[in-house]
Amino acid sequence: MVGGKKYPYTSGIYLWNPQLKQIVISYSDAEGALTTGTVNLANEVFAQDLQVIYPSGQIEKVQAKLTHSGSDRYVNAIYRLKDGHWDNSWKFTTIN
Repeated sequence: MVGGKKYPYTSGIYLWNPQLKQIVISYSDAEGALTTGTVNLANEVFAQDLQVIYPSGQIEKVQAKLTHSGSDRYVNAIYRLKDGHWDNSWKFTTIN
């Protein structure tokens, strides 16, 4: 909530990019950051290679990997590029 009003955490969309011939993602968050990137499916892992542009202009590289784990579960792992290495920042399981 901001100023007593509800607001969305993120708002975005997945699109087909005919030039790249792949799915892309673009979304913004409640703090004003813009995230864009590409989406791929490899070895049953839904991988998103992302660039987060913060309101300050700072850019951060992020990877998100969504893996099906059982009949009703997905594991979502988020990695940030730090000092040339991918750091596992978050990992959580979603149950449908």
